[in-house]
Amino acid sequence: MKKTPLLILVFVYLSISLAGQNRETKFLNPPDSHKPWVFWFWINGNISREGITRDLEAMKRVGINGVLWMEVSGPFWAPTGNIVAGTQEWDEMMQWAITEADRLGMEFDMTVDFGYGSGGPHISPKNSMKKLVWSETLISGGESVSLNLKKPLVDYQPMLDKVWLRPGEELSSSVLEDLEEIDSYDDIAVFAIKSPWEKKSRIEDQELYKYDGRGYSLSNSEINKFQDLIPVSNNSLIDLTDLMGNDGKLNWSAPEGNWTIIRFGFASNFQMTRPCPGASVGLECDRLNTDGIDAHFE
Repeated sequence: MKKTPLLILVFVYLSISLAGQNRETKFLNPPDSHKPWVFWFWINGNISREGITRDLEAMKRVGINGVLWMEVSGPFWAPTGNIVAGTQEWDEMMQWAITEADRLGMEFDMTVDFGYGSGGPHISPKNSMKKLVWSETLISGGESVSLNLKKPLVDYQPMLDKVWLRPGEELSSSVLEDLEEIDSYDDIAVFAIKSPWEKKSRIEDQELYKYDGRGYSLSNSEINKFQDLIPVSNNSLIDLTDLMGNDGKLNWSAPEGNWTIIRFGFASNFQMTRPCPGASVGLECDRLNTDGIDAHFE
């Protein structure tokens, strides 16, 4: 009986030792379910069957067990290859890649689009990402007013100037036609705010955010514009939404005083997909609306 504690200690030691060896073995030779995945970029159509096979075999050799495919293209990236995205030849390359991944026992997954976004020539301005827009009209009250409220300005040209295309590439004619013909604007609400006209710049009808080549930011100079604005109290704001017709005409018996009438709406922000092959450049879909994301997936 006195030897029992020693036997227990030996058993515990052997168990810990074996467990440690087992952990080391698993670490050096992890199961496929624990092996890493990588993003697999196809750049500017530089694709071939041989290249696809060599890429996947090299990844398999170093322990990578899955790829997340993405095709990108930009003005400054790699020369243009021979395979045009979306063509029959490109589709055959994609099927070859999936077949090769399967042969090697690797997982294969895809992003929902070319580039980093989700959209393209198939997304109309109505189904694209949106932003809040507004216009202001100043009136004197104390009488009935009947006037057409200015429709907020919606301009796609600033975004066209920033589209990522390689030298010699042009935006699809179908995208340009949609931008020209499809009105993305919808009304949200109309409010009247009682305020002295010298404080009329409560909200300015202009872009608040500036694009710096990588993203959007609100500059200090623009923040300063709002520092001396008068807070709006509930009793100085009137909801006129139901008094404006579909044609933008407002009929209102305005109380005494000076009023700023603000027509709020939303419209496309005209953000284009990037960085993707030229033929697939188009509007980003509206991911906050089922119509927008459904249009993309379909």
